[in-house]
Amino acid sequence: MAETEKPSRGTGKENVDMLIVGANELITLGNAGYAPRTGGKMQNLGIIPNGALAIKNGKIVAIGTTPQLAGKFKSEQVVDAKGKTVMPGFVDAHTHLVFAGAREVEFEMRLKGASYMEILKKGGGILQTVRETRKATVEELVETARKTLDVMLMHGTTTVEA
Repeated sequence: MAETEKPSRGTGKENVDMLIVGANELITLGNAGYAPRTGGKMQNLGIIPNGALAIKNGKIVAIGTTPQLAGKFKSEQVVDAKGKTVMPGFVDAHTHLVFAGAREVEFEMRLKGASYMEILKKGGGILQTVRETRKATVEELVETARKTLDVMLMHGTTTVEA
């Protein structure tokens, strides 16, 4: 954790930029280290009930329970996460971000039992996506990618490889 500034006079509490308090669950993935988890280690989510975190200069400087952090830190910006789960963002390491066309109809066909070859024979599949992408302008592709990234962020994906 990064250092925080010394306690302010009179309160005995350190100033931070933001406190998030009252989370039903704060998922820390604690003790994850820098290697992927495997096997039984994947079950340890590092959950802190009634969790809180302190943020200073864009970095998390402390995690713990709400009473622990409320006793140590103060902030002008306090977010009450009551009843919510606070967790790290999802990292999507394999994203096909730039494309045109949509394949929802194909998904529905698959749900009804159609094989990929049947979809391909009807003009669908990856070849249809390639045709649509080649027809699209750069501006259209960029705009679609931006919209897709916005939706991904709203659903918790904070990092993509594209």
